[in-house]
Amino acid sequence: MLDLVKNIGNILRISTIRIDHTIFRLHYTFTVIVLLTFSVVMTSNQLVGSPIVCDNDPDKPVSLDLINSYCYISGTFLISTAFNKSVSKEIPHPGIAGSQHPETFRYYMYYQWVYFVFFVQALFFYAPRWLWKTWEKSLIQILVGGFEARHLGEFDMRKKMENLILYVIRTWNKHNWYAMKYMFCEFLALINVVAQFFILNRFFGGYFMTYGVDVIKFAMSPEVYTNYQNATLDTPNNPMVMLFPRVTKCILRMFGKTSQIETFDIICVMPLNVINEKFFLFLWFWFLVLIGLTALELMKNIIFICMPFFRACALCMHTSFVDQRKIRMILRKGSFGDWFLLDLLSLNLDETFYTEFIGKLTNELPF
Repeated sequence: MLDLVKNIGNILRISTIRIDHTIFRLHYTFTVIVLLTFSVVMTSNQLVGSPIVCDNDPDKPVSLDLINSYCYISGTFLISTAFNKSVSKEIPHPGIAGSQHPETFRYYMYYQWVYFVFFVQALFFYAPRWLWKTWEKSLIQILVGGFEARHLGEFDMRKKMENLILYVIRTWNKHNWYAMKYMFCEFLALINVVAQFFILNRFFGGYFMTYGVDVIKFAMSPEVYTNYQNATLDTPNNPMVMLFPRVTKCILRMFGKTSQIETFDIICVMPLNVINEKFFLFLWFWFLVLIGLTALELMKNIIFICMPFFRACALCMHTSFVDQRKIRMILRKGSFGDWFLLDLLSLNLDETFYTEFIGKLTNELPF
């Protein structure tokens, strides 16, 4: 399994050519790697381990394998009204009670799909990157490719510099559509991560939206501290146990020896939920951070479109080694798309080359 996790990083190896900004990269690098790792871990545990272990009463005329398979396929449940009861005094485990009224049942069937959901989420998080890479058509790679090659002579370097300057001059004020495509992909990335919240909330029956907040409130409650002191984790209304229960119930019905339907009330242990609760708690907070960072990035770009002055300030911050007066002079006659192209070039060119590039561009651009 460790080899599979290591190979995920190799599959998603990022090119040294930067065609986007850091926040956008978080969607298709760190987030995708995390989701694929979670998917591999859960798949391995489901195939090799035991995703569900039910009780094996000798009096039941049913094999343990049959019980485990049936409860895993048909789903398990808990009694929603039993979550606020005291363990060991009123109930044996959180949510486990003797109620036979289906209206009080809270069903759990998501565990069959967790590994697949992680994989599909990874695909959706990579989709904006794939779209931008398709639209970008390796433009930055063509413009800056070769500058990092140390074997090139001075003549070849000057030739590439001349070609780069010539391209920028000929296409000046024609890069807005290029930049708008990138902003659209950033917007798609934001829409995707927001949608993931609602999809997971639907996936967990409407209990995921406030999961992180509920866990924080529960962790800060005085009852939790008292129970930890008493070496027990079975505090009533634990949101992690309510969403990812360790112990659940399953009802198995079958014909008995007298041809009458017999009903078996079965207790099942869910070992993988100890991992699921941590995985999804991390995703809840990470998605929230990603939404905030991506929204700020889009707001920043909107400000740059409306207020050209800030474009020069931002580029000067990235390129403190370049004469700021030259940058302001260039951007005064340029569009948002031109700033975006120059910004990407600054991320890919060496300081020496970029300084020379800006100097020559200042002299050759028709102001």
